[in-house]
Amino acid sequence: MLAEIDSLDIHIIVNDELDPISPSPNAAVKVASRFMGIPLTPLSSERGGATMEMRKDNICCAAHGISLLLIATKGDKKHCLLFDAGPEGEV
Repeated sequence: MLAEIDSLDIHIIVNDELDPISPSPNAAVKVASRFMGIPLTPLSSERGGATMEMRKDNICCAAHGISLLLIATKGDKKHCLLFDAGPEGEV
């Protein structure tokens, strides 16, 4: 059952991590620290107008994601939920 709340605070936490200096453990990565030469993967039509993507498994050591801290208040009680997501399940 859903209950009405008095307020909802949303804190946006963006977490970006990039290590362009270290060598990649992925043998497909030929040039570290540059995007030139990174292979692009064709996309199916359900991704809007995009036709190609630069997959994270072809880029050295990067993870970009977003986290949302939701704080719902009703009366003097607060409930928190941390929603954390990244671009791929492995990250």
